[in-house]
Amino acid sequence: METTVYTAVNTFFINATLILVFWNSPNFKKKAALVSITLNVLLKLICVSGLLFPVHNVRFLEIIFSLISLFIYSFCINFSIPQLLLFYFLVLDYVIIVRGIVSYVSVRSELFSPQSWGSILLSIILYMVSVPVILHFTKRTIKRFQNVKVPSFWRMMWMIPAINTMIVLIFTNVFQSPDTIGTRFILARILLTIVSLVLCILLLQAMENVVQQTVLREQLKYTEHISELQKAQYIQLQERIEEMRRFRHDMRQHINLIQSYLSSGNTKALKEYMDTYKITLPSPPQKHYCKHPTLDTLLGYYGEKYASSGIDFETNINLPETLPFPDPDLCVIFGNLLENALESCSAQKDPKIRIAAGLSGVHTLFLIVDNTAPVPPKAADASFFSSKHEGLGIGTQSVKYLAEHYNG
Repeated sequence: METTVYTAVNTFFINATLILVFWNSPNFKKKAALVSITLNVLLKLICVSGLLFPVHNVRFLEIIFSLISLFIYSFCINFSIPQLLLFYFLVLDYVIIVRGIVSYVSVRSELFSPQSWGSILLSIILYMVSVPVILHFTKRTIKRFQNVKVPSFWRMMWMIPAINTMIVLIFTNVFQSPDTIGTRFILARILLTIVSLVLCILLLQAMENVVQQTVLREQLKYTEHISELQKAQYIQLQERIEEMRRFRHDMRQHINLIQSYLSSGNTKALKEYMDTYKITLPSPPQKHYCKHPTLDTLLGYYGEKYASSGIDFETNINLPETLPFPDPDLCVIFGNLLENALESCSAQKDPKIRIAAGLSGVHTLFLIVDNTAPVPPKAADASFFSSKHEGLGIGTQSVKYLAEHYNG
């Protein structure tokens, strides 16, 4: 009876901790997870109690039902398998520490035996005190982990807590064995878990720095590009001003000549002159897409590229001269999406690109880029794969990073 209750307490807290950690994650199937995990826990307790068959190795049963739980979580949360394994092993390491402390106290103090009612009470106290701390920590870090969409990073990251778990299980044949529950061992177990957690945080910080550097490179690229476009626009503006000055200066002579042809009735000569004169007229001004100068320059650049590629391009953009976002970030977002649209539909028959942008409220910017494409984009974990190389698209990752940075 005591063994069953002891197992029930540990099983309850490991699953309760995992569910609470994942609770606010997007697309987490809360009801399905609660029902499935509850049934799995009840079946585990029935097996541990020996009601179905004699149990000779509780550890083996725990491993089997842990794998079943992991399988259930994989269907209830929108995480990749490596991401799920990372959090699962971290929580498992935490539970192993609690069980190790309980076993250490029971063996050293001799106040109660392992898996007795005293061990059960101490386990509940330790969980009640430590679970809020765990949840506070994960609430601040889980979103940071989710923002890193680099598969190679996750394939490596989950192995750190997993190795820690394997070391503990290998060197502790039974959780409550007096031969292994010594002061050095319990301290080593705690320190090993702390080291694995610190390594995860350090690697996360390093990967975040890599992502931020990628975004900065994108910002620099588009900032330099915008600067070059604005210089070209300035030169064109100066040339247009000079053309208009010459045009106004010569206009009097043109009017005098036209009046002379009209007075003499020489319409043929007038027509020939007008045909020649049309060629010398200044070219029409560049099309403007919005009031925001930087984005207007960027849209003008891509508008010309779309036109030269034979792409049907329509816009519905209502943006003011100033926006509550830095120009480099706006250039990264607009530039990447406009470039992706160009690459996606440039080889299409009857290519089309539709762009809509505006402000919803004071601090919410929306942007919609719709284009034809030969095949739908491939996505994983709300991130899109690149069509130019293996792995996730760097440009779309930069857009996603900036959108999430502004709580979008």
